[in-house]
Amino acid sequence: MVKGFYNLTSGMLTQRRTLDVISTNMSNVSTIGYKADTLLSSTFDEALLSRTGNEDKAHPEGLADTSMARIPRETVTNFDIGNLRPSYSPLDFAIISDGFFQVQNENGEVRYTRNGSFNIDDRGYICTQDGDLVLGENGPIQVYYPDSETQFNAEKVQVDQSGNVSDSDGNFVDKFAIVTFADTTQLVKQDGYFTGGGEPLGIEATIQQRYLEASNVEPVKEMVKMIESERHLQSMAQVLKMYDQMIAKAATDIGRI
Repeated sequence: MVKGFYNLTSGMLTQRRTLDVISTNMSNVSTIGYKADTLLSSTFDEALLSRTGNEDKAHPEGLADTSMARIPRETVTNFDIGNLRPSYSPLDFAIISDGFFQVQNENGEVRYTRNGSFNIDDRGYICTQDGDLVLGENGPIQVYYPDSETQFNAEKVQVDQSGNVSDSDGNFVDKFAIVTFADTTQLVKQDGYFTGGGEPLGIEATIQQRYLEASNVEPVKEMVKMIESERHLQSMAQVLKMYDQMIAKAATDIGRI
């Protein structure tokens, strides 16, 4: 009976975590470059059930292996490339191969993203929608100088498929510093970006200007998983209620006998 409580309660907690992950995926269906997550679960280490005598307990008899609970183990990110979506902005870019853009926030921390929807800040640097500076092989990429007498036109900024950036006058400025990792499973999602992952590895990636990479979340599949998880949760809640009623009956009716 007690084992049933452990199994049902841990299962319900795991399903709640699963629903949280699915809800996050569903809310990011339209987020550029978003990568879907999946929650994996596992059981506690198995324990051996044994039986001993009422008086002589020196020679227990093994019965079977069992696990008392199921718990969330880890959240795994799917790094498959999403569909490409055309854009009218010359500052929108999609990586159509493996790799990540490197960006640097105001604290100097380098983070990684597949979201190539960029702007140009008031100092002439290419930046993310959050204001992080996009890094090239020589540092933050600056496509114009505010004190320059040359007229700047963002529509004329050009980036070829190798990631080479040219300013509005056609002059080469820098090249996007696209990186990958030996083990992408070590990357951690943080505020819409990826961090960690160990030492980044520079790669030759393919860049498509005036395109964006859509989220790789598949809404229909996520909806099916959500319905399945909710049904499992409801079923376990009903069985848990039955357990509670049985214990109450045992403590009251049977106890009186």
